Amino acid sequence: MMNPTSPYEEPLDKAARERELASLGTVLKGPLTMDTVEKWVSTNAAVRSPFLQDRVFGKIRWKKSIGRSLGPTLASGFRGEDWFHYLNWAVGPDGVPVDIGKWVQSQDPYFWDMPDDGEFFQVGYGFWGVRPWVNAVLLDFAHHQPWDSHLAARVRRSFRRIVHAEQDFYFGSAVYAVLDDATIEEVPIRFF
Repeated sequence: MMNPTSPYEEPLDKAARERELASLGTVLKGPLTMDTVEKWVSTNAAVRSPFLQDRVFGKIRWKKSIGRSLGPTLASGFRGEDWFHYLNWAVGPDGVPVDIGKWVQSQDPYFWDMPDDGEFFQVGYGFWGVRPWVNAVLLDFAHHQPWDSHLAARVRRSFRRIVHAEQDFYFGSAVYAVLDDATIEEVPIRFF
């Protein structure tokens, strides 16, 4: 008998759940796009869609010539934060509504190494978004994590930055989201 609150008729047994998660793991190794995730879900939506409820994924991609973190993994060179904008109102002393909403920090995204893509390094990240609020993910380099590259010889003339380091999003009716790719670029320092 079907449970009215269940998205599928019978719960997955442990082996089936592990197979689905392994399959999702393959998708998350890349290429990580909304199309590839939608294709994965569409092959068995009743079972797979609940795995992704409120999940947010993204990718950081950069040229190998920029270098990489000297940590044990590519992913160890990054950190991130997820925030959501909690909307709230109060009635002020003059009877006029006052916005007392605030940004609240949620959990930090987790990062994983993705296979190299030709001339590029790639790192994926994911976290749980918070409904029904506007969310923001902030990406940054891990603090105190040195990088090794040809850039080291030019360190006094340039620096690295993450492009699309902050992305705001709202789920609306979407079950999950894949954000735009973030990239790392080398930027020359201007001297006057």
